[in-house]
Amino acid sequence: LSPRGCGPTPPFLLVLVPSGPAHAAQRQAVRETWGGGGRGGGLPTRTLFVLGVPGVKAEQAALQAEALRHGDLL
Repeated sequence: LSPRGCGPTPPFLLVLVPSGPAHAAQRQAVRETWGGGGRGGGLPTRTLFVLGVPGVKAEQAALQAEALRHGDLL
């Protein structure tokens, strides 16, 4: 899994958030609050979630779907 490019303007601040593969609800909470990727202080920011390898194969399919939907899993 890898995030989409940062676009024509690179972010001023890149936030890397460690997360467990099974913590989809927690990642969504971050997206909906402080990690929503807006313009912190008027400057472009980007939040990416850094995950380890899932222990269960079913989690891999869920992570791939989440990565396609949000583009923020690393």
